Amino acid sequence: MKKRKAYLTIAALLLLLAAIVSIVHVNNVQRIEREAEEYRIRNLLIKGRYATSMGFHYLLYPNEIRTYAGSVIWILNPAFTNTHDPFYTDLIFVYSQDDAYGFPDNIIVAWPGRDGFPEGMIAGIHWMVSKTEEELLSMMRLERLRRPLFTLEDFGLSYPLTLEDLVDNWEKVEELWDAFTDSEWSFIRTFASRYARDFIDNAYDPNP
Repeated sequence: MKKRKAYLTIAALLLLLAAIVSIVHVNNVQRIEREAEEYRIRNLLIKGRYATSMGFHYLLYPNEIRTYAGSVIWILNPAFTNTHDPFYTDLIFVYSQDDAYGFPDNIIVAWPGRDGFPEGMIAGIHWMVSKTEEELLSMMRLERLRRPLFTLEDFGLSYPLTLEDLVDNWEKVEELWDAFTDSEWSFIRTFASRYARDFIDNAYDPNP
């Protein structure tokens, strides 16, 4: 009788242990899946913000072209419950609109717009990176608006940046862009807008 009780006790403990292991495994799988989904969304939003900043255009299903990037950010971000569309699972960069076709329907494809704004962003980045410490100090008087001097090479890039860099090296360009201050973002965007307005007349050199 005692042996039988001992066996039953051991069996119960083994079942309990198996249940605990199973629960832990399920929790780990769910955690890994949750973290993977959070990473995917976070990466999507980083790419979306970057593409917005650089003046990309977009192709959505079915063959809908958008130049207003903000609407694409709303589609990708689950935080915007009224506009988020879980149908779209990825954002891919290509060189031009001609390269944007042939992807699965649930992929948003983006490329540097041909309206002069991306070229203006490149020109503005060149202009801002070339500033000396004294010039930066004169532009940004407040201490909190200042940042260390850096070069394109500090981010694994080389002069001059090209439209191809915006696609092939987008993570490096995004890191560079993120290193600028809010004031510099404003300066560069203003420069890019001016460049885009005069793009047809080639009023500005994209590699000053």
